[in-house]
Amino acid sequence: MYEFINKYKNKYVDYEDLKNKAVFIRKNDKTYYGEILNQRKHGKGIIASGNYFYAGDFQNDTKHGIGYERNQDGTSYDGEFVNDQHQGFGTYWYADGSFFEGNWCNSLKHGEGLYRKGDDIEYYGEWKFGQVDGKGILKTKKSKYEGEFKNGQKNGFGIETFTNGICYRGQYVNGKAEGQGILIGEGFKYEGEFKNGLKHGNGKLIIENVEYEGSFLNDQKNGYGEMKWPSGSYFKGYFLNDVRQGYGQMFWQDGSFYKGQWHNGKQQGHGRLFNNHRLISTTFNTNKQNIEEPNIPQLSTIQSTNIRQNITRSRISTRSRISTSCSSPKKKFCQRNSTVQNN
Repeated sequence: MYEFINKYKNKYVDYEDLKNKAVFIRKNDKTYYGEILNQRKHGKGIIASGNYFYAGDFQNDTKHGIGYERNQDGTSYDGEFVNDQHQGFGTYWYADGSFFEGNWCNSLKHGEGLYRKGDDIEYYGEWKFGQVDGKGILKTKKSKYEGEFKNGQKNGFGIETFTNGICYRGQYVNGKAEGQGILIGEGFKYEGEFKNGLKHGNGKLIIENVEYEGSFLNDQKNGYGEMKWPSGSYFKGYFLNDVRQGYGQMFWQDGSFYKGQWHNGKQQGHGRLFNNHRLISTTFNTNKQNIEEPNIPQLSTIQSTNIRQNITRSRISTRSRISTSCSSPKKKFCQRNSTVQNN
C-alpha cells in the first residue's frame, strides 16, 4: 500500500491528510486509495490501472473537481474535471511533447486556449468543440497569421506575413486566399480578387513601377487588360496565359503606336504600325520585334498552414503547406519595326 501511495501521490493528494480516513480497494484491474461515501469514491483519492492513474477529487464515483490524469498512451491532463470529463481550465500534454492550455467542455477544447508544438506551431485564440474557430493568431516557422478561423481553417478576414517578406491582407475560404485581398512583396503589389489561393478575377498588379490592370485567371493575365510603363508607353488589349494574344493596341512615348493582332506576345497577323501618324506596315508575320513584359511573380498558394484540427482528447492533427515564389522582373523594353526602345 505504501509503495502505491508514494508512487502516485501528488499536489492534489496529501497522504498525511488521507491516512486516517482513506480506504484501500482493489477491484478487477483497478486500485483505489482514498475517501469514500456510501460505498462510492468521494473526496480525495488515487486510482490506478496499468500505466494509467488519476490523483485528485472524486464525487459520486466520478472524477470531479481538480486532478491530474496520466493515460496509457503517454498523454496527460492537469486541471478541472466534471463527471469524468475535462471541464473548465486545464493543460493537456501530448505524447510528442506538444500541449494545449486553456478551456474545456466535455473533454473538448472550447473557449480560449494556447496550443504549442515546439518551435514549429503556436496557436492562441478561440476554439469551439475541439476545433480552432473564431479569432486567433497562428505562428509557424514560415509565417504568422492573425485573423478569423472556422472549422479548423483560416476563414474570413486575416493578415498573413511570411518570413520572405510577402504579406497578404484579405479574405480566406477554407485555408486559402479567396475574395478581395492585397498581396505585397519586395518590388510588387497586387490588389484584387483571389480564388483558391491564386490571383483570379479583376485586379491591379504593380511590378517595379510597371502596372497591369485587368483580368486574371489561375494566377496569370487572361482576358482584357491594360499595361503602363514608367516611360509613358502603354498597352490595351487581350492576354492569354500571361502574354499578349489576340487584338491589342501598343502606344509608345514618342507618339508611335501599333493596333492589331498579337500571338505569343508578338505582333503577328493583320495590324497597323504608325510612326508620326504615318503608316509603316499593315501585316506582320512571326514578328521578330518582341515586346517583352516584366516577369510576374507566380504566387500560387500564397496562403499557408491549414490548421484543420481533428482533435480528440489525445490527438491534434495539423497540416502545413506554403508555396511562394517571387522571380526577379526582367528588363522591360519595347521593340518596334527596326528599333529597340527602353520603356
